[in-house]
Amino acid sequence: MRYLTIANYAVVAALWLAILGFYLRYRRIAKEQDPLVATLLGILALDALKSVVENTFFGIVWTRRYGLGFEELGEILARPGFLIVPKLLNTFVAITVLAVVIQHWIPSELRTRRETDAERTKLLGALGTSLSEVERKEERWQLAVRATSDGIFDLDVETGNLWVSETYGETLGYAPGELRAETRAELLATVHADDRARFAAFLDAAIDTPEAPAEIEVRQHVKQGTDRLVIIRVSAVRDDGQRARRLVGAQSDITERRAAEAALAMQQRTESLGLLASGIAHDFNNLLMIMKVNAAVVGSPGRGEALADLRAAIVRAQDLTARLLAYSGKGKALITEIDLGELAEELVRLLRATLPTQVVIRLERANALGRAFGDAAQLQQVVLNLLRNAIDAMGDNPGTITISTREEAIVAETESLLPIEPGSYVVLTVADTGSGMTEEVRARIFDPLFTTKSTGHGLGLSAMLGILRAHKGGIRVESAPGVGTSMTLLLPLAAAEAPDMATSHRRALIVDDEEAIARSLKRLVGRLGFEVDTVADGEAALAQVATTPYDLVLLDIGLPGSDGRVVLARLREKQPQLPVVLMSGRPLADEVDDARTCHLEKPFSAAALSRCIRNLLGE
Repeated sequence: MRYLTIANYAVVAALWLAILGFYLRYRRIAKEQDPLVATLLGILALDALKSVVENTFFGIVWTRRYGLGFEELGEILARPGFLIVPKLLNTFVAITVLAVVIQHWIPSELRTRRETDAERTKLLGALGTSLSEVERKEERWQLAVRATSDGIFDLDVETGNLWVSETYGETLGYAPGELRAETRAELLATVHADDRARFAAFLDAAIDTPEAPAEIEVRQHVKQGTDRLVIIRVSAVRDDGQRARRLVGAQSDITERRAAEAALAMQQRTESLGLLASGIAHDFNNLLMIMKVNAAVVGSPGRGEALADLRAAIVRAQDLTARLLAYSGKGKALITEIDLGELAEELVRLLRATLPTQVVIRLERANALGRAFGDAAQLQQVVLNLLRNAIDAMGDNPGTITISTREEAIVAETESLLPIEPGSYVVLTVADTGSGMTEEVRARIFDPLFTTKSTGHGLGLSAMLGILRAHKGGIRVESAPGVGTSMTLLLPLAAAEAPDMATSHRRALIVDDEEAIARSLKRLVGRLGFEVDTVADGEAALAQVATTPYDLVLLDIGLPGSDGRVVLARLREKQPQLPVVLMSGRPLADEVDDARTCHLEKPFSAAALSRCIRNLLGE
């Protein structure tokens, strides 16, 4: 028991000594990190010092009492005067701790609490302000959604969850909250079945490719009534890695707008046809007169010149008929080589009867002007539109319209409103001395439905851009108030015509029930280096092809007792690679051209037939 008591005092003193040493080693770090913690550690170190002194003091006293050592020191410490030392030390430590708590701990704690409360109050105020701003933004968003006629949807790309605005369903005839569309599949279900696959591919492209088209036109189902035509525009919300997270879209109903555009386009076509009707009728009568007179003198000594004039009149009559069909919407686009100078000259001749007396038109045609590839009726419509705008720009004032043509080599075009490739171009410019345009008007002249005319509809110039884009052409516009306007068309120069095919031992079959046509074609195809046979019906043609190897077949659609397309199908069953020129007297209802078949509308020229045959034979 004696040894246990002494050991207890020694161990406790050692532990408190270790704590004191720990404090002395780390007090600087604690003071740098947190002064309040350093103060608490100082109090603990003071208490440790008191405990070391106290346990050492009583350990020595009890060691002497048990006769185990420290006889003299123990006797001194055991005196009543020294026994009061531990108590005084305890009192000193208690007073010191109390002073530290009162002077440092309590003020620091109160200060910390005040700062915490102030920070909490500040955070609560900021949170309240933030919540109010969020509520205001949400209110503005809801007001914006309700104010617009566009339907809005928000698709979560990862989960497939969908949100749609009430106006999205209202566009399709649903009451608020009635349309169920909470997934991508249900969004696709709102689109017409024939457009659904295209719409799904559009959404996938918008998700996968940042540069994908941002809008699409589709038909959508309506709860009651006919389907609606809408434009859907989308924008992907992407993360830092450009991966789409959400897809936000807007749906705009354009059914009425498209119907109005179609009606206005028809009105424009009708107006143009009416404007040209008188001129075309007069010109057509002149052509008929040429035919009638020259037909009467075919048998005379001057028949060569008469036949040449007759052929030229027939070509012009054919061109006029094709343009009338194109204007009426019943013709087929016919791509040929076009002389823009001749086209402009013809339009000027047709318009002179309706031209205001104070307006003068000058035509400046370049010598040896190259030709452009295009549809004559469409390009005539473009030039006619420019001329009408130039005449309107004059108003009641006298002025001059100058039409000029030339060739131009384009290296890098920066002024054209449509992008064009470098190369050689045929250029036609229509310049007037009218009122001109401001920059604001000039910037909008090609916008659909924009016009400065009191009775206009603004679709003419917008449609013109589509025609030029299809012809891979460009347009420049120069204008200023009081100076006039100059519009320049640029069309790619057509390549020179290839020479006739060399004579070779080839064989062709002509299938046509009109003997005169068959004889004429036989002479023409013979000049192209073929030995030619002719038959008058489809069964004879099939029998002939079965027994004789042919390199080419010219097949008329309007055969007696059968459709030429049926004969073509039977020919293809036996000889899939046989080149066939399909001939008809009117536009076909469906497209039949393929790599081994080409279609020509009667009457066609020798050059057109030559090009068709060379394309089929790969020459």
